Amino acid sequence: MPSLIPVLFQLSDARHRGLMDMMGGVLEVKKEDILRMVIPQPPFMSKPDALWSEEERKQFKEYEKKVKELNEERDKYRKSLEAELKKLQNAIQENTQNFDEHLKRLFERRVKAEMVINQEELKINNIVFSLLLDEELSSREQFLNNYLQKKQDEKTKTSEAIQKAREDLDVFKENHDTLVAEDKVLDRSFKKEFSDISGHQVDVLYKLFKRRPRVPKQKTQTEVNTLVPYGERPGSGKLNKETFAQLMKSMDELDNVSNMPEGLDPSVWEHFCATRRAKVENEYKV
Repeated sequence: MPSLIPVLFQLSDARHRGLMDMMGGVLEVKKEDILRMVIPQPPFMSKPDALWSEEERKQFKEYEKKVKELNEERDKYRKSLEAELKKLQNAIQENTQNFDEHLKRLFERRVKAEMVINQEELKINNIVFSLLLDEELSSREQFLNNYLQKKQDEKTKTSEAIQKAREDLDVFKENHDTLVAEDKVLDRSFKKEFSDISGHQVDVLYKLFKRRPRVPKQKTQTEVNTLVPYGERPGSGKLNKETFAQLMKSMDELDNVSNMPEGLDPSVWEHFCATRRAKVENEYKV
């Protein structure tokens, strides 16, 4: 069996020469240049093939061979590019899927992290709200306690004032009853006091005994802002003294001798005026 090595060398050498011819003597050609490569047609191809010489026919066959080899190289390169493209597309798709999965996991982690953060912020807000509410309730409780204490103090003062007013009322009633009884005694004993004069004079004196001077009534100012309404009014004592002084001054006019009935003994008149003054003072007290 003949050796294949010389044949391979011959084929390799022939292919090398063919490529050298196609590349214009330049073997260092990039693969992508093969797609742009064009083998120039021999000049004689512009003539009809019937006019070609034997040498030209050989050159044409050589030209067809080069074109065929170039097309084969182009097909091989195209197939390699398509295979590489498919490989790259698969790699891109795989990387895209991996990226999407990784992004999805990161997004889920982010959602969980934000959920935890929101829960913690909600807890913080609840704590702050509870503190503010507790502070508001404490302030309100303090205000109500102070208000309650104030009202309790007022109640205590009012109760004490009511108790004192009741005691004063009892004393006043007792004094009033005594004064009323004395007033009735004075009224009933009037005729006995003047039994030594005539009945006509007694009747005249009794009418004068019932007469009272006209004293203008003075209105007392009500203490509107007084905390306890049962206490003593500061201005009442002063007003009573002024009214009593005016009353006594008017009584002086009634006690004047010019008002004495005719024929009445002056000593009897003086006794009558003293009795009437005592009766008026007693009525004023009542």
